[in-house]
Amino acid sequence: MKKMIVILLAIAMVLAVTPVAFAETTVVKGDGRLAARGAGHASIEVTGTVELTGVGNLEINDPNGTANIRFRGKVKKTWKEGNTTYYRGFKGRIVVRGNGLKIHFNGRAGSLLAKGSGKAVFNGKWIIYARGKRVNAPNGSEVPIAQ
Repeated sequence: MKKMIVILLAIAMVLAVTPVAFAETTVVKGDGRLAARGAGHASIEVTGTVELTGVGNLEINDPNGTANIRFRGKVKKTWKEGNTTYYRGFKGRIVVRGNGLKIHFNGRAGSLLAKGSGKAVFNGKWIIYARGKRVNAPNGSEVPIAQ
């Protein structure tokens, strides 16, 4: 796992200096684990855990009030409206655990790991892994998250 994180962070450094086109859409859903890195917009609905290291804007909707959020880094502005917490100008690492979470991220992610059950939609330039293997998903296709 540590080796994969190191590889993801190294690739993120390359992505940080690479222009990104925001045209590609991939849908991923199911039970298990999902790892991704890239840039653009990621929407994740999950009962479980999401770990994200990156730069951008983040929105965490916790309709059940079960979320445990741990954040380390810098943020220009944060506020809460109802069951939704917003982070603008986010730069750092966040770990979110809970039931029925809806997480929206827009920016560059050095690493994104979702564990549990749910689905993810990626718009932009993302590389997605399930069970440690790269998932090649055409635009708009659904890919199960494998155990």
